[in-house]
Amino acid sequence: MKHYNSHTILWLAMLLVPVAMWAQPPYTMYFENFGAVSPPALPGGWSSTSGTTQTLNNTFSPGSGGNNLLMANCTPVGQTRRVTLSGVSTTGYEHIFIGFYHRRTNAFDVPVTIEWSNNGSTWYTVAGYSTPISSSTWVYYESGFLMPNAEADDQANLTFRFTWTTDDNNNCLTATPNFRIDDVGVYADIMLSAAVGGLRAKATPDGTALSWHTASEADNDYFLVQRSTDGGRTFATIGQVAGRGDSDERVDYTYVDDQPATGTNYYRLHQFDYDGTNAYFGPVSVTFVGQGDAVRVWPTLVENELTIATSGESDAAIQLGVYDLNGRLLMQQTIREKALQSTWSVAHLPAGTYFVQWQQGAAQGHARFVKM
Repeated sequence: MKHYNSHTILWLAMLLVPVAMWAQPPYTMYFENFGAVSPPALPGGWSSTSGTTQTLNNTFSPGSGGNNLLMANCTPVGQTRRVTLSGVSTTGYEHIFIGFYHRRTNAFDVPVTIEWSNNGSTWYTVAGYSTPISSSTWVYYESGFLMPNAEADDQANLTFRFTWTTDDNNNCLTATPNFRIDDVGVYADIMLSAAVGGLRAKATPDGTALSWHTASEADNDYFLVQRSTDGGRTFATIGQVAGRGDSDERVDYTYVDDQPATGTNYYRLHQFDYDGTNAYFGPVSVTFVGQGDAVRVWPTLVENELTIATSGESDAAIQLGVYDLNGRLLMQQTIREKALQSTWSVAHLPAGTYFVQWQQGAAQGHARFVKM
């Protein structure tokens, strides 16, 4: 399983190359400088909901110069426009982030959001992104690692989209308020090739189900499964899984933590070769609410369905209710059966934060979830 992580590679690289070079991202999943298309055409993999989005030639420095991609804020007012990049593979890599040069004209004063998805239906926001404060100046932007990282790491097809809503009555022909990007790259901090990929943690009625795989193995002795309950600051070993040793094909592994803690549990793997060479993979996280109580609720980020499990420790009926942040009761149910697991459809709820309130005799509690 021998390999060097990206931080080791970067440290070695600093000894061999000028300082200005080592800051470049260690692994490139995708890069586009818009130079291979004839304006106003878009490159392959790029699409837009508006014909006002186009490539144009506008040399700038720093960056590659030449063509860049323009997005317009012009009539009709109130139109939501979206530019999408599809087909980015992160297979074999972890800790994914996006970087690009961007600029805006002073009149482009509407916010732009960046989202990403691995399935085209569940979307996650690149947190904290905003257009440049100084107008008409090219600056470089680099996101943090895409979160939740398990949804971005080791994926066959990531999609990114830039979204804004127009608020300018300009006719889109002359002096159009615009936002531009260039040298768009998707990068990774860790290469999983011939190592561990697809590390996942999933909440189940039995605890945390962990799964991972190797693309190939050489002298792989075992994995230590480690858990942190203090935000990932310290980890303790909770189990061990034997490795295959040597393999030139994919090997799948699983492990169940049947005693996860209430709250967020972080998991990582500590892998060892026969000769003692070792490496860490992860972490990934999963949250349990009410673990050991009468009610458990998951996942904490919900698209369509919420799972609620009740224990069999009491004969008393359980009163359940879903409330919004204003305390309004939106859904309710009385459960009389012991140890029942049920699925509630929340597809009709608007995106936002909600609480499941429960009461069983004198005991009560609540669980928070976010509707995506």
